[in-house]
Amino acid sequence: MLADWLHGLRGWMMGSGTTGMAATALALLALALPAPSFAAADPYQVSVPVPDQSAGARRSAEREALTRVLIRLSGDPEVARRQELAGALRAAQNYFVRSGYARIRDPELAEAHPEARWLLELEADRSGILRLLRESDIPAWTGRRPEVLVLILREEPDGERLILDPRSEEARTLVRAGRDRGLPLTVPLMDLPDQLALDAGALWARFEDATAPLQQRYQPDAILMLRLYPDALGRWVADWEGQVGGELFAAAVEVPEPVSAAGLLVDRLSARLTARYALRLGGDADSLWLQVDQLSEVGAYAGLMRYLAGVSGVSRVQLVQVRDHSLLLRLDSSDDAERLLDLLRLEARLQPDTTPEQVGDVAVWRARWRQEG
Repeated sequence: MLADWLHGLRGWMMGSGTTGMAATALALLALALPAPSFAAADPYQVSVPVPDQSAGARRSAEREALTRVLIRLSGDPEVARRQELAGALRAAQNYFVRSGYARIRDPELAEAHPEARWLLELEADRSGILRLLRESDIPAWTGRRPEVLVLILREEPDGERLILDPRSEEARTLVRAGRDRGLPLTVPLMDLPDQLALDAGALWARFEDATAPLQQRYQPDAILMLRLYPDALGRWVADWEGQVGGELFAAAVEVPEPVSAAGLLVDRLSARLTARYALRLGGDADSLWLQVDQLSEVGAYAGLMRYLAGVSGVSRVQLVQVRDHSLLLRLDSSDDAERLLDLLRLEARLQPDTTPEQVGDVAVWRARWRQEG
């Protein structure tokens, strides 16, 4: 009944002569209610369910937590099998700076781990972890991660097409898998504003402007559309498509059941993004020349230099020239300069131009600094 009422209301609002009014009403309704925050994605924060607070349970949880951090940073789900990390995993307790226990109160987590009563909450030692990866010559993705909104559509065997909400098993699995991999993922609330603004048929057909209301309301870095449907033989197919970091991310695969598609999507997305943004942390492989314009305050200069000093993969920042309100900087990178540029664009604090200026044999990228606060 509610679906029929919403369909009728949408049709009335979109009728001839009311398009502008409909758009305004939908926009106001969407803005009146809060959009959900994206799942926390600090790669160094880990919570592991444990049955008790014994030394044995703690050691096991610390190994699991360190493995999870290494996977988040390297993007390699098999990274813990590497021989050069064996010693660190045996002494995993040395790689954490804070820890504490908390009661498990999340019903979903309690159901998934019926033997556990506690969460061991751990904060990894950032410098120690990065030193370990540098010494093991394992690239790491240490910076900001894109906030991705995933729209999940499912076609039932009878042909009905649904837009799944956060309570669905597929959505819960997706967000949980993203949290495990350090990716901030969420799905639309599918409350009244979303239901009024979205059309399942247009979304399924991938009309160009069908996701515009989601972009306006949630303001993600990227939107992925995941479609789940049975093929002619009744086998489930998952296909997804979207632009992440300016690149097409798409695939179509057979899955044993709809819920399994969420973990598969997260695994592939994590691997794709880490392959693009992870940098080797040792040595001086390349240099990146930046001309940062419109630095009119001392505070902005100080903020820029602090930021660059904290970017993993930047081994040295050299101030070459000051002219008016512009700085010419040379960044020595432990990896390819183009990869460092990709990372800076994702971070969005520095905004390099799309093409460099050629000064003799040197490519200089002009950029603008966005001071926070």
